[in-house]
Amino acid sequence: MQTIIRRLRKLENRFGPHVETRCSRQLRQRIEEGRRRVAEARERGECRGSVGDDDVEDLRGLSLTEILLLGRDRVARAKAERDALQRNIAREGDV
Repeated sequence: MQTIIRRLRKLENRFGPHVETRCSRQLRQRIEEGRRRVAEARERGECRGSVGDDDVEDLRGLSLTEILLLGRDRVARAKAERDALQRNIAREGDV
């Protein structure tokens, strides 16, 4: 009986649920908050509803950190493009 219990404990330790750390808990909260903000933006019509095939990135094999950094870079590029467009519109208004 002790052998079975010992083996079960080893299996539970090896394949049991992942222990949640402070960092993973914060990350999960940030993801949930982001999803909520996107849902609210979609309700207001500020966010497009679907992603085209050209916009999809192949994220297989990347770590979570690499995926987050790619997303941040994508957002920064979009913001730079939007800011440049707004500056051009402002210049045309000054003419």
